Amino acid sequence: MKHTLVKLLHALKPVKTKFPLIRVGGAHDGGYLLPDDLSGISTCFSPGVAETATFEKDLLSRGIWSHLADASVECVPDDINVLSFEKKFLGSITEKNYITLVDFMKKKGLYETRDLILQM
Repeated sequence: MKHTLVKLLHALKPVKTKFPLIRVGGAHDGGYLLPDDLSGISTCFSPGVAETATFEKDLLSRGIWSHLADASVECVPDDINVLSFEKKFLGSITEKNYITLVDFMKKKGLYETRDLILQM
């Protein structure tokens, strides 16, 4: 077990790509560094929104719309337009307040789509 964990930790390291990193989202919570390779991305799936949607707002300014899900809030923040909002948590099975990523994507008709981004 220890050998497997050490092997995994050695595999988790930054990988240099041909794309420079850009910040998407806010300067604090809700912001992420991504390779500047968003061309062709059609839609974002974003479970776990809470009160911050700076990532999705920034994507929208780049022409990428989002589907959001979070059972801990009543709705998305007022200052952002989104394709949809599910008052559910992402889970390992779809039931009650939970939906799987596959079912979430299928519900939006995008399960077979390749040009997507997942924000978690």
